[in-house]
Amino acid sequence: MPQFPEALSRYADQDKADLWTLSSVTPNFLGQQESAQESGVLYNSRVERSDVLQSWLIDNVKNALVMVGEQAIATGQRFLKAERVLRIITEENQPEFLIINKYALGSIINDVGSGLYDLRVSKSPSGKFAKEIEFEKLISMAQWIASTFGVQFVDLREILKASNLYNKQEMIRHVDKVMQMESEIATMENIFNFQKELQNIAQSKMQQRLLAQQLQAPNQQEQIIQPDLELSKQNKLLSNISGV
Repeated sequence: MPQFPEALSRYADQDKADLWTLSSVTPNFLGQQESAQESGVLYNSRVERSDVLQSWLIDNVKNALVMVGEQAIATGQRFLKAERVLRIITEENQPEFLIINKYALGSIINDVGSGLYDLRVSKSPSGKFAKEIEFEKLISMAQWIASTFGVQFVDLREILKASNLYNKQEMIRHVDKVMQMESEIATMENIFNFQKELQNIAQSKMQQRLLAQQLQAPNQQEQIIQPDLELSKQNKLLSNISGV
């Protein structure tokens, strides 16, 4: 097998270096070191520089996606007339399904040919280094909010969504389950406290009623004794008269 010419090999390496420079997709951008002598500080600086150089490309893609999305909406409203099922990915492991253009009861359910649609294109950090920096900023902001306003203002689910964990959806579902259980427990505690407060109010009213009855009892006894004394005086007077 003939040997590859050394000059062509150098030209190929130079073309590769030029392509990396023009596209900013260097080995550092892909999470690789360019050489064994490259230090960690130099590696991080080069990765950050690659992310900065890629930002203009991401901005152009974002602007282009707006036009592509508008054309896709117009095309869908014009040509999507038959009944079909759309697969909507709200979570990676739990997709949802939506039936469109379904004819039932003399009308069309979920008719995509009518109505207005909103289009939203969001920009996320590109590159491993940029995503890690953005996640660190999110953690710092969450810590500041927790220390300034309280832990209840920090949404753990949003932090998990921004992470690069492969099982973040399972963790989010677990957090939702725990929060639902805590909400149910808090509701039961509120109901128990409300019932206890009603019982305390009823007991207080009962005690007030008994106290009022106790205060009225001596007055009633005096009223009963006084008629008895008057009656005994009248009987004594009548007996004296009859004796005379």
